[in-house]
Amino acid sequence: MFPPTFESGAHARRREKLAEAMRGRPFVLASGKRRPRNYAANAYPFRAASHFLYAFGLSRPDALGHFDGERWTLYVPEPSLDDALWEGDALSLPAIQERLGVPVRPRAGLPSLRDGVATLPTPELETCVELEQLLG
Repeated sequence: MFPPTFESGAHARRREKLAEAMRGRPFVLASGKRRPRNYAANAYPFRAASHFLYAFGLSRPDALGHFDGERWTLYVPEPSLDDALWEGDALSLPAIQERLGVPVRPRAGLPSLRDGVATLPTPELETCVELEQLLG
């Protein structure tokens, strides 16, 4: 999840600089999806997209960091019981929120992002397609 060298203040400053550079324009950063090897259930170890890691320091698939023009919110899929079985214990949403210092919400609660929201592409096609659908 978080690297051993994670320092929340450094990532908070990075998010602040990104928000300043965007001059209050809303934008979203995606962590990306797991990449399968030879079939969907056999995935490579996950590494989030570099721009997402830069801002959040969190390596969690299908997460979206949203800056609404005023503040950041992180949207992540809620861990299931199957996740713990196959991947080990995942941090809860409140634990991630405490560590990052930004609101963390379930990915299912993501608001509509169609009106002028900017983004950066991820290294894999599936997330780029998903972002295109989310942003119109």
